[in-house]
Amino acid sequence: MFVERGIQPSIIATHHLSEDKTAGELTGQLAPDTRFPIGSVAKTLAALLAARLHVDDVVDCDEPFAADNDGHRTTLRGLLSHTAQLPFELHPDHWGPKSLNRSDVEAALLDPPGLRLPPGTWHYSNLGYALMARRLEQITGQDYIALLSDHLLEPLDMGKTSFPDQQTEGPCILGAAAPSGDLWSTLHDLMVLAQAIGGHRPDVVNWRMLSLLLTPATPGTEGAGLGSGIRTERVGHHRVLVSTGTISDRTTCVVVWPRRGFSVLVAERGYSHASLWQTAAQRWRHLDVRVRTWWWDGQEVIELRQGDAVELVVMETTWPFPVFAGHAHGRTLIGVDWSGDHLELLEWENALVGPQMRLTSDVADSAHPG
Repeated sequence: MFVERGIQPSIIATHHLSEDKTAGELTGQLAPDTRFPIGSVAKTLAALLAARLHVDDVVDCDEPFAADNDGHRTTLRGLLSHTAQLPFELHPDHWGPKSLNRSDVEAALLDPPGLRLPPGTWHYSNLGYALMARRLEQITGQDYIALLSDHLLEPLDMGKTSFPDQQTEGPCILGAAAPSGDLWSTLHDLMVLAQAIGGHRPDVVNWRMLSLLLTPATPGTEGAGLGSGIRTERVGHHRVLVSTGTISDRTTCVVVWPRRGFSVLVAERGYSHASLWQTAAQRWRHLDVRVRTWWWDGQEVIELRQGDAVELVVMETTWPFPVFAGHAHGRTLIGVDWSGDHLELLEWENALVGPQMRLTSDVADSAHPG
């Protein structure tokens, strides 16, 4: 539409907040509590719901519930991670009156319509999230939106996030696949979600849940890690967490730069998803300096500094949180570890030493003490 009119789509709203909440920015045409459709950012909430139920032992994301003629077994983890070899949609006309209905979902759960893809292939599927949501309903006996509200939206006080109000916002576009992309939300609610993903609400979203969503992550282009409902993108030595979606006339992007800041951006339909998350990440990029290399049982860990701010980043990992983030106080580093727990490291005789951690400047001296 924009191409036909010769108009370049633009960003219409941005919301940034630093990790320590001392720096923030809110610009654009949307008030913090104005609702808008968030598209596939809804998949992030769906995946977090499944992860919450998994860590609470309500569901088992790795338990097979269907198998095709080739013996490929379908699990909730496969549906969430887009590795269940399902088609993008069940019907070609998935944006109109013939969108997915409940009987379609029930039939597909019993006999998943598989694509003959190579093992380990990541194939995006709205259908997969429709099946996942219905499977959760079958196991728990609760409606999907009630599950989402009880386990995520209400505990996080995301009171403006829901399916659209039919009278004022219109019906769900995706029919029975609504959990994959029909939620509406606000800049405020999505910032709450970003902070929860970033570790600020471990009572609701904890590292075990994020680990389920990010492990294993399928490799994507330019260093991306394609997880379940959320992905990581590489920026220099770092990884940022990204969720994007487009529906109706809106493209939404949520970015978490672990231990630095959070961003929510909304653009007109047609704005590049990659350009949107890169714009957000740029807000939290600074000129950190690589000052040293440490070794952790033969694993390379680099030390990055900006003033007295310090991050220790494992070079070969898909986990986006640094193994240490904090500040230097003389010869002591005080901050948090990769899971958000308090961590202090003392520099002593060419080593950084802390609880269950010993990093050395010499790879030959880095072995686990046994």
